[in-house]
Amino acid sequence: MKFENVYKKVSFENNKLVLDGNSPLKLQMNISEIEDIIPQNGILLDGLSIEDEFKVDNFIRTYMEYYQVAGVSLALIDSGEVVFHNIYGYKNYSTKEPINKRTVFEGASTTKPMFTFAVMRLVERGIIDLDKPLYLYHEAPKDVQDDPNHKLITARMVLSHTTGFPNWAFMTPDGKLNIQFTPGTKFQYSGAGFEYLKDVVIKITGKDISTILKEEVLDVFEIKNTYFKYERGLEKIKADGHYGLTPTSMNIPEDVNTAASLHTDPQSYAKFLIGILNKKGLKKETYQEIFKIQTLTSEQETINKRTAEYFGLGLFFRDSPTFGKSFGHGGNNGDFKCDAMIYEKEGKGFVIMTNSDKGDAIFRNDLYKFLILGKEPVTP
Repeated sequence: MKFENVYKKVSFENNKLVLDGNSPLKLQMNISEIEDIIPQNGILLDGLSIEDEFKVDNFIRTYMEYYQVAGVSLALIDSGEVVFHNIYGYKNYSTKEPINKRTVFEGASTTKPMFTFAVMRLVERGIIDLDKPLYLYHEAPKDVQDDPNHKLITARMVLSHTTGFPNWAFMTPDGKLNIQFTPGTKFQYSGAGFEYLKDVVIKITGKDISTILKEEVLDVFEIKNTYFKYERGLEKIKADGHYGLTPTSMNIPEDVNTAASLHTDPQSYAKFLIGILNKKGLKKETYQEIFKIQTLTSEQETINKRTAEYFGLGLFFRDSPTFGKSFGHGGNNGDFKCDAMIYEKEGKGFVIMTNSDKGDAIFRNDLYKFLILGKEPVTP
């Protein structure tokens, strides 16, 4: 019997969700609000104490239980160093195999900043020009070759999400890649653009992309326990994804996707973020290019303070009048969700990885408030 044929009415009565219909079955579930554990001031503002570490554990466990998240791995950054890394829950909720500190998660779109860094290393050496049309290096994807706008697309547009491409071809009505506006004129988030730029980089360097990412990113920052495609033994240390608390089948790509195939742990990714914070591996002028406003994503967003949002090159930025500039990137592969950010001035931030479609409920707003922003002040 289908759910919708049984339950005709949904209502709240005395803080209870009541599902009732043309059936003798009546279901009631107690609904309670999540515990208010957001401090007045973010706990990272004055440095992390032992007492604060217990508060972090309580925060994560409370939100995991409330939102039914299978597993979490969290690293906290203070003064440009990892000061805390803890793990919670399960690699696989059905088998109850626990997560450990070397468990890797799908980093999803947090892949993009790493690939961007590799590209900027090539830019510095004159191997690729940020503003030279990519078709002059390598032909455009087949679907858009008849559109003259493809001749406008540059690496800068890819890295700042202004190519005009949709996120992915399969998201379009006909399942084909297309250019939806004049490239360079506005923002539209696109993973497909990163894959096009990957093909260009392979063409002009003559190297496979795994080698480039190792040489230009992992070796530069001395990052371990990080993978971009299947390697022997990876399945033994990788968490399973979950929808709700139901595990999904393990899927490790055979080929590198420069927009989405990163597999790593929060401590390893934090090392990358800290390297960017310390302006490692690139010239000062190159970092200025990465950090400047390339495209606004929206005029403003409220997460406690009114905050300007924009993309630089490969990185997402928020510029708050109270807390200054933060940078990082989130990731969403459906059954894996993660976020990584760091405030530039104070070197405070976090990397959180979850193996759950509900994982972003933990970090969407409240983790920022818990760690940095604190409670929103009451306006009289």
